[in-house]
Amino acid sequence: VPETKGTLKCCIGRNPYNGYKFLCGATTTTLYLMQWYDPLNKFMLLKQTDCYLQHPLHIFEMIITPDLEYPLICTDVTWGATSEEHVGPPPLHLNLIDLNTGMPWVGQETDMGTMRPRCTQMNITNVTQIEKDTILVCFDNVVRVVDLQGRIKERRKIMSEIKFDFIIDSVVCLTDSVLAFHLHGMTGRSFKNGEITQEIVDNSRCFRLLGSDRIITLESRPSSMSEVEAANQGVNLYILAGHETSMY
Repeated sequence: VPETKGTLKCCIGRNPYNGYKFLCGATTTTLYLMQWYDPLNKFMLLKQTDCYLQHPLHIFEMIITPDLEYPLICTDVTWGATSEEHVGPPPLHLNLIDLNTGMPWVGQETDMGTMRPRCTQMNITNVTQIEKDTILVCFDNVVRVVDLQGRIKERRKIMSEIKFDFIIDSVVCLTDSVLAFHLHGMTGRSFKNGEITQEIVDNSRCFRLLGSDRIITLESRPSSMSEVEAANQGVNLYILAGHETSMY
């Protein structure tokens, strides 16, 4: 792809409301946005913005909303601020950059005089948009569904937070459940009641999720084999079947 030298992170997304396909990338000093152009069969540069992001950049995900021409980019998730009267799990704060303006996205108004900040450190594993105003955030052993303001998304007959018995390495969101992967396998839990829908555990092998776009692909190697040995000798690849397609 031309004009992408020095890219540290990138993401690709399709706007379901108009069919446009976007590619966004980050360098050490800039954010750039490209759009797929069918007549030339390539991505064309739309805009470029000076932007200094944290390094390393662990989260870089595209969020598309129907009321904005260009996407938002999520670069981090931290604990949000709470009032003294707040009850329940603390909200999250999604660090969003609005590619329409090149500035941080402000989606809510808060009176900071009545808010108390929380520790911002979080072990974020995954951020995935599952509906136009619904984001799935995975951290530690928790999968939480929130709105763009980071508040828990109340959904009828659907759980907004699911906890697993292990620290999650990666997740795949399905229509009615979420698959959480760890070093030696995977557990699926239902959005309806949190019950286990499927499970794979094999302590003799190490697994790593490679991709989940339509087809879930896993890498597998013996637990006794180091990553260096795996790079030299190769690994096995598996396709995970028996699940429904993803929500978004």
